[in-house]
Amino acid sequence: MFLEVSLHVWAHHKNKALKNANVYFRSPFHAISSEFCALCQNETCMNRVGKMQQIRMHKFLRQCNYMKRVVT
Repeated sequence: MFLEVSLHVWAHHKNKALKNANVYFRSPFHAISSEFCALCQNETCMNRVGKMQQIRMHKFLRQCNYMKRVVT
């Protein structure tokens, strides 16, 4: 358990220092330890919010394009 926690913390520190976005370190039992990690939960919630905002923005743009076609 202690080894997993230390590997999980190490992965967070290592990922913060990375320059390449294609490389991402994870601990061996990331799925389990991420349920108790505040940083992982925050990242998951922010991804959900980002997806919802993208959907809302696309709906708004579709409505604007529709109104532009109707008016012109």
